[in-house]
Amino acid sequence: MATPSQIDANRRNALLSTGPRTAEGKSASSANALKHGLSAAFRVFPGESQQEFDSLAAATYSAFSNTRPTSRAWPSARSNATTPSEL
Repeated sequence: MATPSQIDANRRNALLSTGPRTAEGKSASSANALKHGLSAAFRVFPGESQQEFDSLAAATYSAFSNTRPTSRAWPSARSNATTPSEL
C-alpha cells in the first residue's frame, strides 16, 4: 500500500498531468489508439496519400462485399456506402 507521503506526492504530480494543451498536441494524441484507420473519423495522416488510402479502402470493401458471409462483420452504415470515399 502507498504511504501517506506517496499519496500526497501522487496528487501533486497529477495536477501537472493535464494532457495535451495545444491544438497540435491534441491532434497527435487523438490517434493514440488508431489500429488501421479504415473506420477512423479522419482519413489520412499528414504526409500520407488520400489516393492510396481510397485505393486500399476500395479493395478492402470489395473483398468484404455483400456476396460473402463475412460482410456481416461490417456495420450496416458501411454496407450502404456506394463509393469508397463513403467508407
